[in-house]
Amino acid sequence: MKRLSWAGGVLVGLLWCASPAVLAQWSNAELFNGPSETGLDVKTGGIAPAIGGGFHGVYVSGNNAVRYRRYSLDGTLSAPLTLFNGQAFNAKIAQTLNGDIHVVFEDWSQGPNNIRWVKSSDGGLTFPTTQLLTGINCAKHPHIAPFGMGQSPELIMSYYRSGTECDESLWSRRWNGSTWSAEVPQNAYSLSEFDCFGMARSPLDGSIYRTFDPSKTAMLMQRYDGTWSAPSQIYSGSWAVRQHMAINESGQIMLLWDDTNRIKGMLYTPGIGAAPVVDLGRGGYSGACDVCAIPGTNDFYMVVARDIGGLFHVYGRRWTNGQWQAEESVQVGQADAFMVTPLVTADAAGNIFCMWEYWGSGRPQQWYAVRPAAPSGPTGTIAGTVRDSYGQPLAGVAVVVQSHGAALTGANGTYSVKAPVGTCTVEASKLHYLAQSVSGVVVTENATIALDFVLPVEPPAPVALTVTPGNQRNDLTWTAPASGNYSGVVIRYSTTGYPTSPTDGQHLGQVAGDPESTGTLAHLNLTNGQAVYYAAFSYFQDASRFYNLTAATGDGTPAGPGDLDRDGDVDQTDFGLFQLCLSGNFIPQLDADCQRAKLDGDDDVDQDDLAIWQRCYSGPGAQSLATCAD
Repeated sequence: MKRLSWAGGVLVGLLWCASPAVLAQWSNAELFNGPSETGLDVKTGGIAPAIGGGFHGVYVSGNNAVRYRRYSLDGTLSAPLTLFNGQAFNAKIAQTLNGDIHVVFEDWSQGPNNIRWVKSSDGGLTFPTTQLLTGINCAKHPHIAPFGMGQSPELIMSYYRSGTECDESLWSRRWNGSTWSAEVPQNAYSLSEFDCFGMARSPLDGSIYRTFDPSKTAMLMQRYDGTWSAPSQIYSGSWAVRQHMAINESGQIMLLWDDTNRIKGMLYTPGIGAAPVVDLGRGGYSGACDVCAIPGTNDFYMVVARDIGGLFHVYGRRWTNGQWQAEESVQVGQADAFMVTPLVTADAAGNIFCMWEYWGSGRPQQWYAVRPAAPSGPTGTIAGTVRDSYGQPLAGVAVVVQSHGAALTGANGTYSVKAPVGTCTVEASKLHYLAQSVSGVVVTENATIALDFVLPVEPPAPVALTVTPGNQRNDLTWTAPASGNYSGVVIRYSTTGYPTSPTDGQHLGQVAGDPESTGTLAHLNLTNGQAVYYAAFSYFQDASRFYNLTAATGDGTPAGPGDLDRDGDVDQTDFGLFQLCLSGNFIPQLDADCQRAKLDGDDDVDQDDLAIWQRCYSGPGAQSLATCAD
């Protein structure tokens, strides 16, 4: 099999034997909210599949404007449409079976929080209907789901009455297509609004299921088929926080929840019961996960914004044939950063969509990615290895087949992605590296074309270095650049001039650090009067180490007490300088050039300092004692 290798714009042929690969199909991450909103906090997103394909999304911009956008399968987003202006939080969206689009959210604009609702009957072009659904001033976290079968216009809204003054209970209302019913209690109670998140419609019979934890020790479930059933316990033994629910074509219910920062999963089959609980790995901030059913199948898909050492990355995995498949990256082409609330949904064609709240740009923004359904018609495979300029394999590189899918390289730098037969463009990119793109890649049916990449790195900016001389020592202080790829600094020194490379001169130290951090290093046991020259080389550490060869430089000449001209001796020249610094008893000496004349440690330069200077006097050309001031 012929392998193509891409390095610096040159294609060369090599022989290749296949190696393991990490398979993924997610597109590159894209901004969902409007570009003009990047200076605002854009939070609390909601997502729902669109009839006809794509998805509906809603979010709260700047803590007041509830906005809507639709993603269409041609890859376009509708312009952001403002549905409400006022203090709002926790927006949710759903499309009923007749095509109406419903949005609910917490409305805080008139005092304590209530639930407000808006609706569109023209596919999201306008949302003219708005109404407060509660008036009790403690309504939190509304959830909505279509109800019924066929082309039913009905919708169920369920919410939590927060706080002991509102009895910590769940209530609901039903939309019949023209009016809302009165609020009804669900006879369900929970200690927190975060313990009653799960709600979904069963495509098997159109009924609604709802979960909650009443005591931080169990999970209960209710079913709505016109009235709410009595709650029944389906899980016990630990605190099931932020349950997420999806129901497949067979009526099976997949539940995910946060259990002490671990994501737990359980399949529940009505009439049969619960399967064993499965540990699905480490969670993220506030149990950041979600799950959806994939229409036309009995499969599910879950996402999690996993905490990986203080940063977060969105991963996904599919449940099929009774088990969870291998995990894949959802957050393709975007740096890991703090994030919350990944949301996932799937349309009737099996396309999967994920949206998440990403803080990597300084302010929270809504981003999304698309996992297209398996290509129809004949396909082939593009696979290969991505390396750095030193030949080391690079993990975490996004390899994107334009308009068809993407893969993330594994620890060995390999990837594999399916693509429809034809000619396509493939791009490999990773944060802090220069992206490489290859056009004209020909995919043939049931064949694998091997395509390698070599990515040049972008080195970090230099540090800012300061050298402060002392008695037989130089103290080095530096500030790291804001470059996100700064990993640390290596400091070299010489007594004959500034080192010119990370291997020139002598090694003083290597200090790892974060961007914009400060660092210090003391160079001890030096000869007073002998100048030392330093070069600090910032570096980026990934599979290989990459230095910025433009070093920050500084020098320092150590000097003992009384050696004001730093030439190694204490003589009449130093005495002349000392006299210029005399301020008198109790009169502070503030001149920057006179600070080394303060030999007794107080703020003035007086007779006490003179007495110490006299003890340190060595004469011209004679080394003064480093301990003469003791």
